[in-house]
Amino acid sequence: MSVDLSPDGKRLVFDLLGDLYAMDVSGGTAAPITRGLPFDSQPTYSPDGQWIAFVSDRSGSENVWIIRPDGSDTRQVSFGDDDSVLVSPAWSPDGQSLYVSRYSWSVDNYELWRYGLDGAETLVVPVKAAGEARTNGISSLGAVVSPDGRDLYFSRRIGTSDLGGGVDSWSIVRRSIATGAEQTVLPEPGGPVRKSSPIFRPAISPNGRWLAYASRYEHERERAGALSPALESYNRHRRHRALGGLTPLQRVNNLSGTNN
Repeated sequence: MSVDLSPDGKRLVFDLLGDLYAMDVSGGTAAPITRGLPFDSQPTYSPDGQWIAFVSDRSGSENVWIIRPDGSDTRQVSFGDDDSVLVSPAWSPDGQSLYVSRYSWSVDNYELWRYGLDGAETLVVPVKAAGEARTNGISSLGAVVSPDGRDLYFSRRIGTSDLGGGVDSWSIVRRSIATGAEQTVLPEPGGPVRKSSPIFRPAISPNGRWLAYASRYEHERERAGALSPALESYNRHRRHRALGGLTPLQRVNNLSGTNN
């Protein structure tokens, strides 16, 4: 289940078994936004609260769509026609485009794309350069845009999935939208590194002051107050536990030599 909070803090939108629902944050009955055969998932409110972006296979392949919160005016944003898997749509601060990770089966990694509401599409971060070995590929997953629109923060993995039962190694990268320059901000450069401690799923507070993230450690028990329910379901399968973190975004940016 994916959950998002409306910009005014009054409504929740979430997916359940392929349909989208909304409800008041105070509770009550959830009202359906979409229903039917298509599998709709990963809803997220636009910055002005007038649209909800989501991933759906209603065109025959997974694509990004937008819809009004009352379920009207459904529009297709991306127009893929293959078997790609789309993950973690995120709005730009101006509400004119969406970032989404697209899984490429042939290289076992995620590309990062930007889809404009005007139909433009841009490959932001490819899996690998032409001619590079498959094992040198990179994944870019779970992108979010800083409130000032200058930077992207997302999870980065180098190489392919660990199929031997271990924990994939993920970090959090900051990428300048203007220049494409990238810097790893977590784990902290020069800081202690724990074995098998991937860091992923960054989220920036609305005021731009905090960066929240998730992490998990191999063979560790749960820690109260630091569990992510969505990750815990996955971790039970992998026999790991999800742990969270919160760090001042200013400090993270300073570590990478920037001052936002």
